[in-house]
Amino acid sequence: MLEAYDAYWQASVAAQRGDPDPQLFSGSTGDALVELELKVARSSQEGGVVREGAPTITAVDVEITGEEALVFSCVDHSTWLMPGAGGTPPGVVPTTLRMEQVDGAWLVMENVESDPSRTC
Repeated sequence: MLEAYDAYWQASVAAQRGDPDPQLFSGSTGDALVELELKVARSSQEGGVVREGAPTITAVDVEITGEEALVFSCVDHSTWLMPGAGGTPPGVVPTTLRMEQVDGAWLVMENVESDPSRTC
């Protein structure tokens, strides 16, 4: 399961660095989330802004219920910058991704609101 989780993050980083190729997400991410990720990446790229670096992900915790799982983590955006975008990176953000087991494989399906009791 965590292999798909890691592959999703690697694909997201690559897409937002200027490579919005749907194949990056193959085998790790559900279609709706792939479309959202590519939309964000293409919009940034068209605006002339692509990210540099990569987020640092820590404190990964998994809760599995049947064929669904919630993966909680702390994602540090300070090392994943958008030069020229202005503003301050959000820093460390509690992040929750919902995963589902589909045809025997775990896929990241969506980014969901984190439980407010989870802090980083």
